[in-house]
Amino acid sequence: MGVKPLYYSFYNETLYFASEQKALFTAGVPLKIAQEGLGEYVFNRFVAGENTLYENVKKVLPGETITIHENGKISTLKWWDLQIEINNHDTIKNPLEWFSSTFDDSVRLRMVSDVPVGVLLSGGLDSSSILASLYQQKFKGLQTFNIGFKEAEHDESHLAKMLSEKFDYGFHTMQLENNLLYDKLIASTYYQDEPIMHLSEPHLLALSQMAKSAVKVLLSGEGADEMMGGYVRYKALKYPSLLNSIAAIGNFDLLAKKPRFEKLIRYSKIKTNENLVIFNSSNIYKDDIVKTFGINNVPNNEYRKEIYEDAKILYPNNLKRQALYFDQHTYLCSLLDRNDRCTMGASIECREPFLDPRLLAGLGSLNDDWLFTGKKGKYILKTAMSEKLPSEILNFRKVGLSVPWGDYIVNSPAFKDELENFSRSEMFQMPYFENINAKKLILNLQKGDLKMTPYIMPLFMMHIWIKNYVEKFSTVSAIIK
Repeated sequence: MGVKPLYYSFYNETLYFASEQKALFTAGVPLKIAQEGLGEYVFNRFVAGENTLYENVKKVLPGETITIHENGKISTLKWWDLQIEINNHDTIKNPLEWFSSTFDDSVRLRMVSDVPVGVLLSGGLDSSSILASLYQQKFKGLQTFNIGFKEAEHDESHLAKMLSEKFDYGFHTMQLENNLLYDKLIASTYYQDEPIMHLSEPHLLALSQMAKSAVKVLLSGEGADEMMGGYVRYKALKYPSLLNSIAAIGNFDLLAKKPRFEKLIRYSKIKTNENLVIFNSSNIYKDDIVKTFGINNVPNNEYRKEIYEDAKILYPNNLKRQALYFDQHTYLCSLLDRNDRCTMGASIECREPFLDPRLLAGLGSLNDDWLFTGKKGKYILKTAMSEKLPSEILNFRKVGLSVPWGDYIVNSPAFKDELENFSRSEMFQMPYFENINAKKLILNLQKGDLKMTPYIMPLFMMHIWIKNYVEKFSTVSAIIK
């Protein structure tokens, strides 16, 4: 599914390969941004498929083997294909019983280790389900690790603490603010090799470093949302015709003032089913980028379009299931890469029980009711855990690892100077960004317009990346020629 990356490059008649791009640059491959990769970063948040942000650097796709022959020819073999696995899966006669037993077995298998294993515990349904499974299977003496926030709307630490104490497991939590947050941002940018885009990378790195003294392996709930329909953004695809109506009333101030509705209004202006799926995980969309950034060059998105075509074949006339399959091959890969780099940055291995191949194929073969029923999706997981988890966790609003960056970069002392540097960043001399008025964007954010946050953060993180990563391996002028 893309947890462990493998990058390669042909340069000066030599094949280079490594698990990190920085190894290629250190070996002499020039660091240069690919125009298509830059477009994907701006429009789609990350580069999907075999291409990367860089020219001359590619990655091996999940489930594939590539062979480089003596004459230079490259051939690929897809040895594991989720589409085939789903199509060939036997009918599951008792989905709830199947899921519970398979999930428990998956968790048990990922506890096999000759070093201590802990749990990344947010307090949400996914990681709490892993902890409940461990408790039911009588694993003793475990340690859990949590990131907390002083902002109540982002904090689930009280739930994680309550569950750890209920199961008699050790609980460790921390908050990341000001100088410590800034320092972890710089460190995580180096580990990621590209501008960070999930915006929780510093927190996962800090959490992993805190856990390092106690464990060498961490279990994560990653993948549950993409496997079982846990994101709110999937709901917009249930009745796509309603999006036209939302677009028509988009000027209503009452709706536009609420961030989630404001985003839905912008999303509703997308006209084709293909783009509704391809841009479902984006925070800003084509019209927003054209209007605010003056950028008209939409990326080709060839890999994304290939995955979308596969999704249409597998789930015809079902946009929600198409979006799940699409995310499993794109967005989830970027999440797994983030997890791997942040945990390995502390020399810890991260394991994902929800991504057991049996669960991937089996869940993909179930009908929609087992996934999308209820307000929050993940119906089969919530039902399986109904007797194993407290109601406070089962019914708590979905938070995820969301970070109030708009507030941080404006009000945190550690970021004030950097925000000023950002307004004068060399990146705005790049032809691609030359029409952006960074000072205006920042001024609006400083005035309290948090709707500017999804516009500023990709640019701010690229500025951080250029300043703290690129200059280790290249010059700014070299990457944009």
